[in-house]
Amino acid sequence: YDLNGDCIEDPDEGGIPGVEVIVTDSLNRLHTVTTDTNGEYSLLLPAGPATTNITEETIPDGWIPSVGGGGDSGRRHLIWDNPTGVIIPPEGTATDIDGYVRLTLSPSSAPSSVPSAAPTPCPPCPPETINVTDITPIGDRCSIEYDDMPIKIDEHLKDLDCIRFEVDQTWLDPETEFLFVKFDDCDTGSDRCEKRQSVNFYETLGPFSAKCVDGYATIEIFLFDDIYLSPEDTSTIPSICNPRPSAGNKCGLTFQIDCSCSNPNCLDEGVSCSSDDECCSETCFKGYCAPYQLK
Repeated sequence: YDLNGDCIEDPDEGGIPGVEVIVTDSLNRLHTVTTDTNGEYSLLLPAGPATTNITEETIPDGWIPSVGGGGDSGRRHLIWDNPTGVIIPPEGTATDIDGYVRLTLSPSSAPSSVPSAAPTPCPPCPPETINVTDITPIGDRCSIEYDDMPIKIDEHLKDLDCIRFEVDQTWLDPETEFLFVKFDDCDTGSDRCEKRQSVNFYETLGPFSAKCVDGYATIEIFLFDDIYLSPEDTSTIPSICNPRPSAGNKCGLTFQIDCSCSNPNCLDEGVSCSSDDECCSETCFKGYCAPYQLK
């Protein structure tokens, strides 16, 4: 029992008796054992790889796997992984330990004659979990690269399926003559192009809100300045960005924001479920969502 749910075996946390475990040894032979009054079992097995598989139906009702890990390295971690692979050394021993924490039922999941409501959806993604990728083709990249990622995520607007972001002028240029930011505007539902003149190094533009389409938001940035003199600086600034310079070299880049995320703030533990994809933790155990674990 992982009584406090910290994924660490504490002195006052005993084992679970009466749990069935099926062990497959290195010769592919099956051994079925049951934990004793201390929640332990032992077997004599040949050296080599072995697999332990807990029969989940024998876990007491109201207990679900502990997930995660960490803490004092001097104590054993109760990192649940079923089935589990172990290696038995010649003339040695191997240990597998799994933890279970008491399930906290949500009010909507308590026994009732009224069917339970659908699981509460995950809250918005924290900005630090949202990935931004430069997807500019190699042949179209600027002759002068940015010093730091110019797209900064401010907020995930989950209900609107939008991303609020800012743009930093991080090119090694004291002042960019013109900078354009093109995106699918969340407020209007149509393309938008913001134009700024005389943008200083590390000056911030925005915030803006980009619409997520098929799980992604796309941001295009165009720069016009006399420092872009190489043959590769031939990007075409879209007509929506009018008025735009008609002569001179331009630098253009495309960024993709992944609107999905692994959300450490998800709190749907104990909500009733029938499949893993109904849970923020992606683990439906014995009919209830397990606690969320950071991936």
